[in-house]
This record gives sequence, C-alpha cells and structure tokens, in this order.
Amino acid sequence: MANTCTILRRIEKISQKLADLLSRPRSRRAVDKIINQIRLLRGSVRELPIAKKAKRDILNRLAQAQRLLRNDNFNGAVTRILAVLSILQVVVLKVKNRRVPCAQGLTIVHPSKPFSTICQICDP
Repeated sequence: MANTCTILRRIEKISQKLADLLSRPRSRRAVDKIINQIRLLRGSVRELPIAKKAKRDILNRLAQAQRLLRNDNFNGAVTRILAVLSILQVVVLKVKNRRVPCAQGLTIVHPSKPFSTICQICDP
C-alpha cells in the first residue's frame, strides 16, 4: 500500500527533474521519462486509503500535468514546465492535508484517536 512519504518523495524527484529541464536543452526522451514517472505516481495515488473525491481530484491534476508534457510543440515549453511544477506543488499540498497511516518511519498514536497515526517524516 502506498503512503504519503513515498508519494511526496516521488513528487520531489519529478519536480527536480523538471527543474533540471529548465537549465538544459529539452529532449523528447527526457520528457517521456518524466511522463512515465508521473504515470507511476498516479498508480501510487490510486492505492492511497483516502476518500474517492479527494483521490479523483489528485489523479485529475496529475493527468493534467501529463497532458501538458505530452504536447509535442516545444514552443512555450518553459511555461508548460512551470505550469506542471505548479500542479505538482498543489498535489503536494493536497497529499499533505490527508492524514494517512504511514507504514514506514516513526508513527505517533494519539490516545484520543487510536486509529489516527501520523508519520513524523510526513508531518514533522
């Protein structure tokens, strides 16, 4: 089962690769690798134990990021990359706002809410 820690780390890696594209010439192969990583990220988000509406919202935003990157026209590529980075930041906020039990890391169990565990890595 996916957890917020792994999803946030994947988003961070994808964001770094997108930022790297801004500083060097863009190649279709590099963009295709990033699109594939977003596809894998969508698979992880599907496994999150969150409400369907919130999950659908996150998945739609990631699909929008993929569509922006798939555009074959490299005119305005910098603007599209910045738009995708913005979308990923919104996804980060949406994932962080969900309290999802975390299988890794040190978890805190609140006595008043025994079924609510918060990972210290995800929520310092």
